Amino acid sequence: MENIKEDIKEKIIDLISISSLGRLIIFKPEKKVFGEDLSIAKRADYNEENILIKVISLIKPSDSIVLIKDFLKEDIRTNDNFYFLFVCFDVIKQKIEDYVWIIPSLKLKELAMRDNSNQNNKIFTVKIFLGNKKKDEYSEFLISVKNLGKFIFNLANLKKNKK
Repeated sequence: MENIKEDIKEKIIDLISISSLGRLIIFKPEKKVFGEDLSIAKRADYNEENILIKVISLIKPSDSIVLIKDFLKEDIRTNDNFYFLFVCFDVIKQKIEDYVWIIPSLKLKELAMRDNSNQNNKIFTVKIFLGNKKKDEYSEFLISVKNLGKFIFNLANLKKNKK
């Protein structure tokens, strides 16, 4: 299972690199601040803060129509530059599905707290409907894998322009 998760991260690195036209540097950090799996920087912008991404994957084939992930409250660390990337991976095709969800950590925590308001608030459950047809509170974060690198490149530009 760990090998599959590493393969997924490698495929994500390739997807981001290709779809950003090589304008981003993507690497697996040795020292993890927020539990991130990937750190991303704009090429030639070495003084800027990196975009940090935690990859959450659902391994398919599965008949599931919902990606469900439980988090301990303390596991949803937040930062303006930290994002959760939810992906579905088809082990038969060895391919990441056509759509992924990239959710800012601050927004994920807000949505998870709201959705779990009746529980003991120690565990948050995130439920995302798979595919791009059913709308839910996570739909606004759904993007095509073909646009993932471009999306992250634009995020990095927005962060730089805010300073």
